[in-house]
Amino acid sequence: MSWRVLALPLLIALVALAVGWMAPGQPAVPLSVTRYGREPAMQVLQRPDEATIDALPDLTDTLADPAKPAAGPDPDAMAARPPPPPPPPDIAPIFRRQVTAILDEDGQGLAVMLRDPAQDAGQSRLLKVGDKFDHQWRLAGLTTDEAVLQNGRELRRVPLYGGLGGG
Repeated sequence: MSWRVLALPLLIALVALAVGWMAPGQPAVPLSVTRYGREPAMQVLQRPDEATIDALPDLTDTLADPAKPAAGPDPDAMAARPPPPPPPPDIAPIFRRQVTAILDEDGQGLAVMLRDPAQDAGQSRLLKVGDKFDHQWRLAGLTTDEAVLQNGRELRRVPLYGGLGGG
């Protein structure tokens, strides 16, 4: 009895495989490749009418004359042009490398102590809100966790601890 239980499903599977192999059938929808999700609108060619023929002289004036070389940039002028200047360095890591301490000046608010990188002797300077950090950036705000530098309308938040974020 046990061999019949195993043989019957095996026999059914083999018959189904043979029938599928002999008559696979066709898919319900024929396979095709579409480029756009829908067919593009067909444009029917028409014979030129009088308006088209009248517009030809204007069209020939606007088309480039194949006898003349196309006017392009002068290769000598392009070679002589200097490369664009590099983008300015990110101020956040520069500022953060120089910060040594945040000071609470009694009644005057917070200030930041900066190490002057130009001085080898380890000299430092005190920067208060409103003071210039370098030639362009000014200290616009200061908390115990973050400094805000301003260059015109651009604001750059510099976290004093953790990763450099801001924007």
